[in-house]
Amino acid sequence: MRRLRRPSVAIGLAIVALLLACALFAGLLAPHDPNAIDPKQKFLPPAWGAGGEWSHVLGTDQLGRDVLSRLIHGARTSLMIAGAAVVIAAAVGIALGMLSGFYRGWVDTVIMRLADVQLAFPFILLALAILAVSDTKSALRIIFVLAIADWVIHARVVRSRVLVEREKEYVRGARALGASDRRIMLRYILPSVLPTALVIALIELAVLMLLESILAFLGLGIDPPAVSWGTVLADGRENVAIAWWMLVFPGMAIFLAVLAINLVADGLADVLDPRLKLTGRFARGAARLRERRPADGAPAAGGAPAPAGAAAAPDADPPLLAVEGLRVEFPLEDGPVVRAVEDVSFSLRAGERLGIVGESGSGKSVSALAVMGLLDAPGRVAAGSVRLRGRELLDCSERQLNKVRGRELAMIFQDPGSSLNPVFKIGWQVAEAIELHQECERREARRRAIEALRLVNIRDPERVADCYPFEVSGGMQQRVMIAMALSCRPGLLIADEPTTALDVTTQAQILRELDALVERLGTGVVLITHDLGVVAEFTDRTIVMYAGTVCESGPTERVVNDPRHPYTRALLEAVGELEGEEPVAAPVRGEPLDPRERPPGCPFAPRCPLATDLCRERMPRLVDEDGERAVACFAVHPEEEVSVREHAARR
Repeated sequence: MRRLRRPSVAIGLAIVALLLACALFAGLLAPHDPNAIDPKQKFLPPAWGAGGEWSHVLGTDQLGRDVLSRLIHGARTSLMIAGAAVVIAAAVGIALGMLSGFYRGWVDTVIMRLADVQLAFPFILLALAILAVSDTKSALRIIFVLAIADWVIHARVVRSRVLVEREKEYVRGARALGASDRRIMLRYILPSVLPTALVIALIELAVLMLLESILAFLGLGIDPPAVSWGTVLADGRENVAIAWWMLVFPGMAIFLAVLAINLVADGLADVLDPRLKLTGRFARGAARLRERRPADGAPAAGGAPAPAGAAAAPDADPPLLAVEGLRVEFPLEDGPVVRAVEDVSFSLRAGERLGIVGESGSGKSVSALAVMGLLDAPGRVAAGSVRLRGRELLDCSERQLNKVRGRELAMIFQDPGSSLNPVFKIGWQVAEAIELHQECERREARRRAIEALRLVNIRDPERVADCYPFEVSGGMQQRVMIAMALSCRPGLLIADEPTTALDVTTQAQILRELDALVERLGTGVVLITHDLGVVAEFTDRTIVMYAGTVCESGPTERVVNDPRHPYTRALLEAVGELEGEEPVAAPVRGEPLDPRERPPGCPFAPRCPLATDLCRERMPRLVDEDGERAVACFAVHPEEEVSVREHAARR
């Protein structure tokens, strides 16, 4: 609820609260009867003006009625009419929008064409057609007119959201379970749509209050003796030359109410978006991190020893990429913070290939996104350092990072189908990356884009450049992603499980082509995968991660052929079992660790056959064995266990 405490939102809430108080307790708050006529008191100016009286703070109108009392009672009528119209319009719009987006086809066509006709028909003409010919202009008639004009907005917004939600995996999973269309819409899709619908309804409440005032201003408002802000405004229009306050004060009331409701809607949108709930807190945390970060060349506080090339010697050239003591956090709504990545350090030299391997949820992709500066809110880098050719990326602004991404640092994502824009042709998308980072004309960018497609072994690249992503196969889409990533010859390429969505044959082809291409360009590669077999074939060094921590690192050949950490051995045994080989020991036992329930000791201890009480109580340190190899395990390094126990005894 932090977002609701922003000054602008707080002001909006205060005004809305005052509006509600006037609507609910008008009889108690109004100093006079809003329809009490006193010819002797007509056209009294506000109390602070010449001839004004404090018994009529905002003056009186042409019949001697108190303006303040009429505004207080008018708030009730205006809010009631607009609120009822919004409820009706939202109910109709949400229902029709759900049906239109879910069923599509002829249902979508009929509803959307009806909406188009509604939008094409001017609102004022609709109001005239219904209200001007009526003997009475009751609240119900005005509500009906406003609801007819407003349902289209709700229907279109909801339809667009439903079109997105219906294609998501959880909806497909519900279908696979045999859920009916009605159940899917009400139990699965509607909860995802409601936050947006609520925000739109609040915005439309302000719009309809304004429209009701416009109708009254034109003489189509509610009949007397009922009073609304619009009718007070209409009275002021007729007498503005001699009683300015009759027009100014209702106009100010309408302006403040509309502004306040929109401010509250803005705050509500942030509250209902889980990605933005704690962004403000994390932005302040990022600022504190920059203040705490050591100067260039100093080690990151809390960083673990960084073997396998994690830190360059003082007299050596700086590594291409150096990550030290990286910690990434995500907040929970009830306060606690989940550490998705904890104290991760590694480095990479130009042309080198580093594999990061681990199960799902081990922190591989989060680490890569942190390096790229692409963490979604509310995630943030809470500690550590990320340096590219000696330049601290965590201190860069978004504009500075945009100049680095694509030119010096590129990333290939897991699912090329969702990474490519379906509405633009492939050639345009590859050329766009070139135009962003290289000074060249559109024609030259297209020529380079076609050459980039040719480099990744796409046959007939001119034809493929004129295709949309959905017109080519998954393997071709991944080749396009590789071409886009390497089109500007970046020094570092991060490949996040680039072959997971492909069949085995295509996986092998893509890896061979990527291998040859980065070798030719001299590009450093960070390959993220869960497959140790892929790591063994492609990388020079390997980091094994579990529950956001590094448990083993070293040259790939040594890690694969002589695994030291129990988790690394379990991963290799699982691969052997899948390939039909007889495993040396049982596959990985238990379930991956829930990051919200991180134990005080080794995160792998609940699944480890070698775990002791110390493993469950203390986190093992990543011990550098020979400058190349490092393992974090008390069972592998008993001397660490002795050291920890001696330290505890001294304390």
